[in-house]
Amino acid sequence: MPTRNKRPPIEGPERWTPTQAAKALENQMPNRKLRPNLVGKYARAMAEDRWGQDVHPLVFNKEGALMDGEHRLSAQVQTKTTQYWYVMRNAPDEWRANINVGAGRSVADELALRGHVNAMLMGSVGRWCYMLERGEVANSRFTVANDEILDMIERHPDIEHSTAMGQHARRAIMRPDPTPMGASHWWIAQVNGHAEADHFINRFVAGQEGAGSPVAALARRLATAKIDNENPDVRIQIGAIVRAWNADVQGKYTQRFALKSKTGEFKLEDVLLREHTKDEDVTVELPDEGQEAS
Repeated sequence: MPTRNKRPPIEGPERWTPTQAAKALENQMPNRKLRPNLVGKYARAMAEDRWGQDVHPLVFNKEGALMDGEHRLSAQVQTKTTQYWYVMRNAPDEWRANINVGAGRSVADELALRGHVNAMLMGSVGRWCYMLERGEVANSRFTVANDEILDMIERHPDIEHSTAMGQHARRAIMRPDPTPMGASHWWIAQVNGHAEADHFINRFVAGQEGAGSPVAALARRLATAKIDNENPDVRIQIGAIVRAWNADVQGKYTQRFALKSKTGEFKLEDVLLREHTKDEDVTVELPDEGQEAS
């Protein structure tokens, strides 16, 4: 009958200084390649005092080598902060194969628990709003933590309305992706207010633009992309929607609309302020709150 390893006790939480963290990192088992983006994500939480008590322990084997906790400790060293860790020592080496394989709670799970509807879409819109706020939309390697998204939505409750407008945009004939529509709506609203942003999205839905309208040109381009299965990245669509807004504010006659620049380089334009509403106000009918994006 095979013997079973007795589970070592978990101690703590213990107070760890950056010096202790650095020393532990000097002696660790061969592990996955260090992911700088993950370290950066943890470091932002520590530096901004958002890092709560981590219930997952640092794990050391019988020789005192670090088995699990490399990214957390690296973030602690980077931020030079004191942290409190639960610690498991004398763990068998073979346990490393079972570390961090469980299913974590998603942003959508937490938002649903907090009573939000369409939680999956709200989490996606909130993520891109966070990247817009930090100026990181162009950075394809930028990783956003779940708590950063939740904090963003808590600080900006109007993201819930922008999420609903992203869902509303799918009523348009070309059924655009609700995430870039919702995030773009929020970004435009930060400069122009939600009434203007609502009106702009509703013009996509109505599909009654005249010749030369940037809104119509972008709608046609997004429809072509969907038909041709181009699947443009969310950041590309956000950039295009903002450019369409700006062109509309400037009154530019637009027949064709490019999603990407000629060089392929992504650049997000600053949102322009519309001083006067171009058209008469319209009533925006939002979808049912319980309806999820397909």
